[in-house]
Amino acid sequence: MTDHSDIIDALNKLIATNYDAERGYNEAAEDVSDSRLKSWFKEYAQQRYDFGHEIKAEIRQLGGDIEKGT
Repeated sequence: MTDHSDIIDALNKLIATNYDAERGYNEAAEDVSDSRLKSWFKEYAQQRYDFGHEIKAEIRQLGGDIEKGT
């Protein structure tokens, strides 16, 4: 069996960074009044959310555990 621990660690770090970006876009969306800009920030927040789930699926496929970050 192949040891994927380095890949899994890197993907878990990527998830944390990705969800930080999601949170940042959501906060930015709440802080602006321009509807187009708000929509843009929300779209990018959703994109980061979706990316996170794709990364989680990859970690599971590699047999890893998903780290619960902050």
